[in-house]
Amino acid sequence: MRVLHHYQLSASARFVRLVLAERGIIYLPKVELPWEWNEAFLSLNPAGDVPVLVTEDGLTVSSGM
Repeated sequence: MRVLHHYQLSASARFVRLVLAERGIIYLPKVELPWEWNEAFLSLNPAGDVPVLVTEDGLTVSSGM
């Protein structure tokens, strides 16, 4: 199952959620709070930015600004 790490007020995360819904792609949403540094999330994206999509294969896709 795909996992989308996001924050509700993030514009880029909102855009990704919209695109996934339009395409009918099923994912498990996981909220990441910007003021709480979660070590497991930081291992996925050291920058700590959301959104981050983790596929079934373990591939991590994030915005690389």
